[in-house]
Amino acid sequence: MNTQDFDANFSYINIPVIVKLYTVAGINLQAGPQFGFLSKAEIDGDNVKDSFKKSDVSLALGAGWDLPFGLTIDARYNLGLTKIEETNPSYSNIKNQVWQVSLGYKLFKFGE
Repeated sequence: MNTQDFDANFSYINIPVIVKLYTVAGINLQAGPQFGFLSKAEIDGDNVKDSFKKSDVSLALGAGWDLPFGLTIDARYNLGLTKIEETNPSYSNIKNQVWQVSLGYKLFKFGE
């Protein structure tokens, strides 16, 4: 098997559509689709954006904790559902996979 190391940098603008199922003590489970739009693609410093699809769909799965004083902690894994290569067969079967960790603060609380 022939392998080669390279430095790849891809940037997407992502729109998640997440459903949260709350359990006990502010802990929640999260799932839903995420739609991404390619804004930058570089391999070893070269612009290769034209070799990749302009959009991506992934499945987001995660968990979070909403603390009583407004602080939120979330962790998600995004599993790419679509192949992102466009024209180059040497990039075949490439899908995005991303781990996300976030820390936030709720300014507004709707509902209960």
